[in-house]
Amino acid sequence: SETNIAFKPETVDDWELGLKADWNIGDIDGRTNVALFYAENTDTQRQNSLTQQLQTPSGIINQSVTIIDNATSETKGGEIEMTVLPLPGLDLSGFWAVSFAEFTEYESRVPGVNKDTAQMGVAPQHIGGFTARYTLPLSPEIGEVSLQGNYYWTDSFKWSDTYDPYGETESYGLVNLRADWRDVMGTSLDVALYVKN
Repeated sequence: SETNIAFKPETVDDWELGLKADWNIGDIDGRTNVALFYAENTDTQRQNSLTQQLQTPSGIINQSVTIIDNATSETKGGEIEMTVLPLPGLDLSGFWAVSFAEFTEYESRVPGVNKDTAQMGVAPQHIGGFTARYTLPLSPEIGEVSLQGNYYWTDSFKWSDTYDPYGETESYGLVNLRADWRDVMGTSLDVALYVKN
């Protein structure tokens, strides 16, 4: 019985090359961050499940057993972030990231799962988002009122490394809204209303 299994410690070699730049075009200020990355994970512990049939007095039942696998993986990709201030009080920002993750080694006790068949779970290839925030031009005696909306999108991704048609999340987008009123009428009271998906 494999009740106690020892695993090697996980190690990560991570390299990143980035550039951060503040810029100005006329009256428009902005900032751009760009990064490229590469990571190698060795002796990673990956969780999978295996269905076993057990003989009981009332008959045969199916039981799901959690399996911990060892793997080595590579992840490479890049990300860009940008912030632009086109008008007084208006702040626009967005980001986009792409990553490619694959297993270079995979030791599994789940039949048919290896480095060629396993797909890395919870690793969307593309994610992105956009945020717009506007601060109203009000008197300081009234306080600071700002309105914000943001959109987040992710590519589809699997929940585990094994093929499971029910263990996959399709690509989706979320919209969140928020309104803030700080220092209400010159007091220390802050009020916020938001809708979060």
